[in-house]
Amino acid sequence: MILTADDLETIRTAAYAAGDLRLAMTRTQRIAHRRLVASQETLFVVDCSRRWGKTIFDSIEMTDCALKVPRGILRWSVPTVQHGRDFVLPAMDYVSSLLPEHLRPRYYSQHNKWVWPSTGAVCHLGSCESLGDVQAQIGTECHRACIDEASKIRSDLLKVLIHSVLLPQFLTTRAKVRGYVIVTSTPADELGHYYTELVEAAQHGGAFVGY
Repeated sequence: MILTADDLETIRTAAYAAGDLRLAMTRTQRIAHRRLVASQETLFVVDCSRRWGKTIFDSIEMTDCALKVPRGILRWSVPTVQHGRDFVLPAMDYVSSLLPEHLRPRYYSQHNKWVWPSTGAVCHLGSCESLGDVQAQIGTECHRACIDEASKIRSDLLKVLIHSVLLPQFLTTRAKVRGYVIVTSTPADELGHYYTELVEAAQHGGAFVGY
């Protein structure tokens, strides 16, 4: 059976209405998603070129968790406040616009967070311009975290963010709801940046895709 453009649009509309945004992904994003879901690691790395669509990919992954985990706690780390404004907010606005009104999150700019009224899930947006910024993202537990453009975060701060701030928050959620950290980034420009070490470890552990 050959599906027409109208058939595909009907399928897409029904999927979005149910909160399933996988059809909004590109082919390579869907491959990355399948490998991410299949991985048993707590940290997964997507190393990609510019214009691959990493922030849209991140937005879909974060939204997926928020719609599936009641009262879920999510954390989204970015290099700078400006990066969040210029890239993350527009990406989330676009992805949210694909959903029916009752499934869309509300963004509270004064608290830098999204709240999904349908599930009570919350996603906190945090920058990494200083050690204080990184430590401000410490929390009791987390169900999904995303580090957008990790190679642009100062090397020593990225290491602290991952090992001292984010990963400990998955000690209680790793088994219950498959909590994990998604790291998406272009390759590091700086020689010896911790992101490069992170990529090598993820490749060795089978928790990596590169484009």
